[in-house]
Amino acid sequence: MRSSTACMLCLMIVLGAVGYVKLMGDFSQPEAEKLLHEAESATGNDVEHPARMLVPKRKSLGFFIVTAYCKGECCCGEYADGITASGWKINKGDLFCAADKMIPFLKVLDIEGYGAVPVLDRGGAIKGNKIDVFFWTHEEALEWGVQEIEIFCWVKGE
Repeated sequence: MRSSTACMLCLMIVLGAVGYVKLMGDFSQPEAEKLLHEAESATGNDVEHPARMLVPKRKSLGFFIVTAYCKGECCCGEYADGITASGWKINKGDLFCAADKMIPFLKVLDIEGYGAVPVLDRGGAIKGNKIDVFFWTHEEALEWGVQEIEIFCWVKGE
């Protein structure tokens, strides 16, 4: 068990940011904290362990108006080609959002009722504290409606 924990931490360090994003989907914060604690116990190191910065923390970005859209012309107009502003080709089952340029592409946002998803798109009406979440069908987008939700992002721990 201890050697597998140490190997996992080495892998996390080697993978860097790419590994961090990949592992975000594999570990919740409590699981990551437990993994780090086990590694610290196994290695005799304390809080200064380099993997500490890989433990995700939630940070509030404030309250946003969250609307929804689909891939069709009814929502995307002339841009209804199935490719997001970031170049992502949309596939059935994809979950992502559109945000203002102040939030960079690939930033993972935690949106209550929708999930932790990357920013992969932009929108003409998406300015300031507005976010658009993607749904495969227009009916699903309409069902979401307009909600005011506190949005969180995931940042590396310190």
